[in-house]
Amino acid sequence: MRWGSALKQPIAIAVTLVNECLKIPLLSFPTRVIRGMSGYKSGSQEGFMSKVPPEGMSQVIPYLYYADVPKAVDWLVKAFGFEKVAVHPSGEDRHHGEIRFGSGIVMMGTAADRFDSQSPIQAKAHTSGVFIYLADVDAHCARAKGAGAEIIQDISDQSYGRTYWARDPEGHDWFFTRPPG
Repeated sequence: MRWGSALKQPIAIAVTLVNECLKIPLLSFPTRVIRGMSGYKSGSQEGFMSKVPPEGMSQVIPYLYYADVPKAVDWLVKAFGFEKVAVHPSGEDRHHGEIRFGSGIVMMGTAADRFDSQSPIQAKAHTSGVFIYLADVDAHCARAKGAGAEIIQDISDQSYGRTYWARDPEGHDWFFTRPPG
């Protein structure tokens, strides 16, 4: 049986939250689910729930699907200034990737029919975006434009700060904002 797309991303968060609230392990993840996640011992459940969140990780982490994870990571580093944390195979022509921007992290995986997952360009739909605060939104926008980012909304001043909206080559929306003040 295949999981519905609505269950894929929240499962790990929900189990983690339940386990943390109850202070006892409610569910154990199969080895294949945790294999490849940074900060965990590959192929083992030893210490899996020992620290929530794991050292160096945020409590909530966006997980995006890309057709080509290594290419996406390289592009996001070049265009948006992310730091590459990890890119590694996760089985059968799939990759897991992690990038960092300041204290925030974004994870990504290869979109695959067997997991009922698609990037926005494959799905022909944009259903979410990632919102990032930064100090110099003007310089950041110039960098993104120079790398070929599609600028959906150019820099403007809004009640919540100076902002712009960009789209990466696989259709993910990114919002970059300097808070007011």
